[in-house]
Amino acid sequence: GMLLMFNELMGLCRKLGERQNAIDFAEKALAHIEKNDLQKNIGAATSYLNAATVYKAFERAEKSIPLFKKAEEIYNENLEPNDERFGGLYNNFALACVDLKDFEKAYALYNKALKIMEGKPPEQAITYLNMASAAEAQYGLERAAEIISHLAEKAEELLASMPESETAVKMLKELIY
Repeated sequence: GMLLMFNELMGLCRKLGERQNAIDFAEKALAHIEKNDLQKNIGAATSYLNAATVYKAFERAEKSIPLFKKAEEIYNENLEPNDERFGGLYNNFALACVDLKDFEKAYALYNKALKIMEGKPPEQAITYLNMASAAEAQYGLERAAEIISHLAEKAEELLASMPESETAVKMLKELIY
């Protein structure tokens, strides 16, 4: 019960931009995991992932890396290799790597996410857009223009394959062009 509450509160505070509250709830969740010896359970993995996302969101990406790794370890022990939770983990982990300028690791994680998300166009489209953002961070907008364009086209194709595609593609074009 407590862990779920801490997860919800850290997520809410992160979304509201309440840095200190989000970090406080992340630390409470991590302490609760240790105190109750829950380090190997799937609920702990969710908390590690959420806390890592909080740290990444508030410019503490270096502090998020060990938490992403702990979540990955628990996922590897408890989930099927193609469980979609890996996709979210790898996308968020990659975003932190981009912040830390570890682009090679970020692209490797994005590619893992793409494999897991096969058959899920919205999730794959988001991953391609994250990759475009990483290319911009790595090379700058001008030098990355071709890569960004290529990745945006892949995202657009994926979204166009969906039943409600017209709206999604229109929104994407407004974002990019």
